[in-house]
Amino acid sequence: MKATSFAPELLSKSTSPKISGSSHGPSPSPRSNNTRRRLQDLVKQRCQPQNHLETEEALVLFDQLLEADPKPPVYSFNLLLNSILRNMKKTRHQKNPALVISLHNKMNRVGGISPDGYTYGVLIGCCSSINRVDLGFGFLGSMMKRGWYGDVVIFSSLIDGLCKQNKVDDAARLLDRMPQWGCKPNVVTHNTIIKGLCSLGNTSLAIELLKKMKIEGEVEPNAVTYNTIIDAHCKQGVMHNATKVYEEMISSGITPNVVTYNTIIDAFCKQGAMDNATIIYEAMISAGITPNVVTYSTIIAALCKRGAMDNAAKIYEEMISSGITPDVVTYNCIIGGHSIRGQWKEAMRVLKEMVDRGLSPDVITFSSLMDSLCKQGNTCEAHKLLNMMAERGVKPNTFSYNTLLNGYCKEGRFEEVSRILDSIQKDGLAFNVYTYNIMIDCYKKTNRIDEAMHLFRKMQRAGEQPNIVSYSTLLDGLCKAGRMEDAEIILLEMVEKGVNPDVITYNILVSGFCRLGKWDDTLRLLSEMSDRGFHQNDVTYNTVIDALCKEGKVMEARRLLNVMVQRGVEPNTITYSTLMDGYCLVGEMDEALKVFNLMLAKGYKPTAFTYSILINSYCKSDRIDRALKIFEEMPKKGLKQTNVIYHTMLTGLYQAGRVSDARKMHDKMIRDKVARDISTYRVILNGLCKNKCIDEAIDLFQRMVSQKYTIDVEAFNIMISGMFRVGRTQAAKDLFSDMLSKKLVPNVVTYTIMMQGLIKKGFLNEADDLFLSMGKCGCSPNSILLNVVVRSLLERGDIIKAKEFLHKMEELKFPLEASTLSMLVDLHPKDGHFQSFLKLLPDFSK
Repeated sequence: MKATSFAPELLSKSTSPKISGSSHGPSPSPRSNNTRRRLQDLVKQRCQPQNHLETEEALVLFDQLLEADPKPPVYSFNLLLNSILRNMKKTRHQKNPALVISLHNKMNRVGGISPDGYTYGVLIGCCSSINRVDLGFGFLGSMMKRGWYGDVVIFSSLIDGLCKQNKVDDAARLLDRMPQWGCKPNVVTHNTIIKGLCSLGNTSLAIELLKKMKIEGEVEPNAVTYNTIIDAHCKQGVMHNATKVYEEMISSGITPNVVTYNTIIDAFCKQGAMDNATIIYEAMISAGITPNVVTYSTIIAALCKRGAMDNAAKIYEEMISSGITPDVVTYNCIIGGHSIRGQWKEAMRVLKEMVDRGLSPDVITFSSLMDSLCKQGNTCEAHKLLNMMAERGVKPNTFSYNTLLNGYCKEGRFEEVSRILDSIQKDGLAFNVYTYNIMIDCYKKTNRIDEAMHLFRKMQRAGEQPNIVSYSTLLDGLCKAGRMEDAEIILLEMVEKGVNPDVITYNILVSGFCRLGKWDDTLRLLSEMSDRGFHQNDVTYNTVIDALCKEGKVMEARRLLNVMVQRGVEPNTITYSTLMDGYCLVGEMDEALKVFNLMLAKGYKPTAFTYSILINSYCKSDRIDRALKIFEEMPKKGLKQTNVIYHTMLTGLYQAGRVSDARKMHDKMIRDKVARDISTYRVILNGLCKNKCIDEAIDLFQRMVSQKYTIDVEAFNIMISGMFRVGRTQAAKDLFSDMLSKKLVPNVVTYTIMMQGLIKKGFLNEADDLFLSMGKCGCSPNSILLNVVVRSLLERGDIIKAKEFLHKMEELKFPLEASTLSMLVDLHPKDGHFQSFLKLLPDFSK
């Protein structure tokens, strides 16, 4: 309620006492009267709304009024107080209301200035604005003691304050008591109560009050009354109720305005019901209501989100031809639509048009463009836009930084990630739940699950509550690391914190247990899902089928597919493709092709994933030309050759020793602008090293470093293995040292490669020292490492040393691999002490 409307009603009352300055003391001189009058005229002129009086100037004028002698009438003070309150409502500055109350106290301390009804109206309005309606009632009491009784505007302000505090019952009681104080509620008062009820979601009571207004007839509902209820239904997504109130509005003789139509159109657009939105839009035109920039921007935004850019362009042209000037929001919608679809040139064209029209891009404009670039793998270019924002005086927000953070994480450029995190803090922005989620996901994908857990706890300590995405991401990381006990602890914590797991959460855990072959736990979890009311969906079944296939249990997987169908869950392309993969893994290519044909017969189109299975199977069975033929068919089928499929083809070509063809495949990948990441380079490094093209591998490795790709442990492992393979032992040791200097933690594969290489070259003491250092790095030996070490020692004929590691295997209860046992048996003809040696071997049968 605008405070400027308090004055006319309160000051026009015939019963109002005249309030002036002090009536005692010597009469003021004509000169001082002229000065005071000029000051009053200046205040009156500057407080006109069109003059946009700033708060700082208002304070200067206020002090001049206080210093004037004699004191100007309270009317001049009221104008300044109201101006400061008006500024607060424009800027939403929370300090201004408290400032108004402070100035009122200052007036009291100076003396000689008595507040009137207008003053109290402004003060009560302030109290309502800062959610201190208790103070407002205090001022109402003071006002009544001075003989001033509140009018409808003052009571409406108090009712508004109560509604903002969700005290709608108290507000309704105050509404009923207003007549006792000689104040009749008007439509604004009723609308305030209706708004309060709607904000609490109690639209049924709001409608009851509307009916009461119509029956009693004392206060007629207006467009605002109906718009408030329509808006509440729209926000709840109950569109049949919203349209029912809209129709009642028309039948009651209340003409819907542009706000009415915009509200309904926006709600239909958000639900994707564009046909219904169009019907309302056409009704709006028929009613003679001119659409405004909000109407057009709402429709354009909905079309852009659906990817209907041509239709959005038509609405934009209609907007221009109707004489409606697009604003920043309109352009942001169009730029966002093009950006989401990777239509970079179109987005830039719209940006140029926007600037040519004299509009300044805001943080949303830049963030949309940055998001598009990051999704295309051009995070560096997106970063340049962030710098451009600073040059144009647009301050980035957390979303802007999160966009870059996500881009750099996906590209594996962790040095840039650290810089972005520093920039967020330097700009005084706080990490939000999305920032933490991006980083937790980044740590998860790079197998740094302990760091992910640490960040998760840091997030909680910072007062940022993890959401279901935070928990699910962390659970996924723990499950993939095989830490199922920790995962179940996090699940319990999740429930205790009031974050309810969903079917996705359970599917993550099912996947974790399946991956470890823990079928009893899998069944227990599936039972728990059912108990909690979650039905196993296609993802659940696909997860279990995939796990069975990976264990070679293809027949069981096939039976589960039949169970899936019996329970009414339709198998999809992923189901059939997974079963195909299972058959391929056990070498039953003919059965895989039968499943492929069944999938086609069911009307499912093969995806890139389906073709990747066939390509991978043909590559592994040394039928590389057949794999190439399927690869070349994909574009003809409208399927994109993804980087994963390129990786499969590159791996197959390198395994077949066709290095030249692999180079051509990589060149094609670049020409086709297929995103390359650290995985791409690992495939190429591995292929080059296995084909002993070590110099080419070194060159690529160095280019990766120069291009600021974060080289991970796996890439180092490939290079170290390659160096040992060509006899460059010192280079392998240097790479290991370089890895440590970069603060990368070697994993068990690294130690296996290093120890095998050192033993083969006779550096036994160094191999021993390296083995002892594993514990310091938090890495434990596994069965593979110890079997490799034993075989390497036996190959050198160092049987005594081999026995030491065999005893370590016994302590850790690790089994002998077939190849290790074979080597031990082969010692018999070469070693005269074979029988005595067998007695010293650990008993692995225990």
